[in-house]
Amino acid sequence: MRALAVLFLARLGSLNALVQTRPRRFWSRWLGADLPSADTLGRVATQVEVTGLREVHRQVYARLKRGKALPPPGHGLSAAILDGHESHATFRRHCAGCLTRTIHTAGGNRSQY
Repeated sequence: MRALAVLFLARLGSLNALVQTRPRRFWSRWLGADLPSADTLGRVATQVEVTGLREVHRQVYARLKRGKALPPPGHGLSAAILDGHESHATFRRHCAGCLTRTIHTAGGNRSQY
């Protein structure tokens, strides 16, 4: 998770971009070990419990806004975005290895793959 935090804080575009920094001594000091592969980092990211992460993000955003660290734009609306990566999603096609989520719509619940 520490390596993934660096990915976002350094605004690197992908796990592969992060892995290209593997030769740097920073990783042995920061992690106490070598930087894992992009595949391992991806597997770790899929195991993150996002409800807690969203709550932490909400608390940080609320504190920044309350402390006036986020200047309001001219139109008066504010936004904070935590970017994630989703290569694709569909309601129709799926395989045995697909992840699923339930989408709640006015017409009822639908499974998205």
